[in-house]
Amino acid sequence: MLPVLFIEDQQEVLEPVTRLLGRERPNITCTISSFEEAEKKIIELQPRIIVLDLMKDGTTAEPDNAGLRTREFIWGKYFCPIIIYSARPELHDDTCDEHPFVKSVKKGAKSPRLVLETIDAFAQHVTALAETENYVRRALSEVMRNTAPYAFESRADDASRIEVIKRSGRRRLAAMMDNFDSPDSKLAPWEQYIFPPVTSSAKLGDVLWVRGKAKTDPTSYRIILTPSCDLALSPTRTPKVGFVLVAKCFGIRSGLDFTSMNGMKPAKLQERLSGSMLTHGFFETVIPLPELKGTIPPMMASLRHLDLISVSEIGSAEKPFERIASIDSPFREAISWAYMQSSGRPGLPDRDNVAWTTEIIENL
Repeated sequence: MLPVLFIEDQQEVLEPVTRLLGRERPNITCTISSFEEAEKKIIELQPRIIVLDLMKDGTTAEPDNAGLRTREFIWGKYFCPIIIYSARPELHDDTCDEHPFVKSVKKGAKSPRLVLETIDAFAQHVTALAETENYVRRALSEVMRNTAPYAFESRADDASRIEVIKRSGRRRLAAMMDNFDSPDSKLAPWEQYIFPPVTSSAKLGDVLWVRGKAKTDPTSYRIILTPSCDLALSPTRTPKVGFVLVAKCFGIRSGLDFTSMNGMKPAKLQERLSGSMLTHGFFETVIPLPELKGTIPPMMASLRHLDLISVSEIGSAEKPFERIASIDSPFREAISWAYMQSSGRPGLPDRDNVAWTTEIIENL
C-alpha cells in the first residue's frame, strides 16, 4: 500500500480527489489532517507522499503561514515528495522550486485528475526512497549491535558512553554506506561530490568558488590541496596552517592544453581519456572534475597553476572563497596522489630510451 497524507483544513474540497483515488488506485490509502495536527500525523503515519495546501481556511497565505511552516517541517525533518495543492500555488516560494520531488497543482475542475497523475509520477520513485531509508535503518541496527558493547567496555560512566556510542556509531554508519550499491553498478561522475559539504572544516579536495565570479566559468573555482589534518577546526582545535594551497581550475580545452593530449585526434583523445585520465583520476598535472549541474561546470584543475589563500578567507556568507562541495573518498585521495606525483617526482636527465627499450626487448 502507498500511504498518502493530505494536509487541508477544508476537508470537503478533497472529496473529489480522494473519491477518484479510491476508485482508480485501490493501492493508495488516503488520510486527511488539519494544519494543527500535521506534524503529529506525519510522524505517526510516515506517509510516502504528502499533498499540502498552503492557505488555512482559504485565506491568503502570509510569509509565516501554516502551509509554509508545514512544508519546512517536511523538507527539514521528514523528507518525502510533496504536491502543493492550492488555489494559489504561486504563493509557494522558491525554497524548493525546481526540485524533482516538489510539484504544484492548482485547485480547479480538472485538478483531481492532475493530483492522481502527479502521485503516479512520484510513486515509481517512492520505492527507491523507501529502500534507501530501510537500508539506513538496518545499517543503524547493525552498527548499534556492534559498537555499543565496546562503548560500555571502554568507558566507565554513562555520559562518556553516550558520546562514544554516538560518535563511533556515526563513523561506522558512514563507512557502511559505501556498500549500498551493487558491485556491478557504476557511479555517475558527479557522485564523487559531497554537496553541500557536511563538515565545518575545509578538507583536501574541497571545491572553492571565488565569490562574485560567474559560476559557469571554470576559472572561478579552486581545489584545495592542503592535507585535511592541517585544516581541522573545532572548539578546541584551530588549523595548523594559516594559508591553504589550491589548484586553479580551467575549462576542458585549456586543461588539455596543459597535457600531451593537446592536439590529439578525437578517436585517440577518447581512448586516452578513458584509458588514462578518467581511469586514474588525473593525467600528468591535470585533474578532471565532472559537472554538477547548476553548481559546478565541467572543468580541469591544473597542478602547475597554484595559489595560496588565507584560511580566514574560506567559508560561506561574505568570505572571498565559498566551499561549494567536498570530494568524497577515494577520489579525495586520488587528488592527493596526483599532487604528490606532480610535485614530488625527481627531475631526471634525458636518456637514450630507444636503446633502453631495445635492451629490454632483447632480454625477454
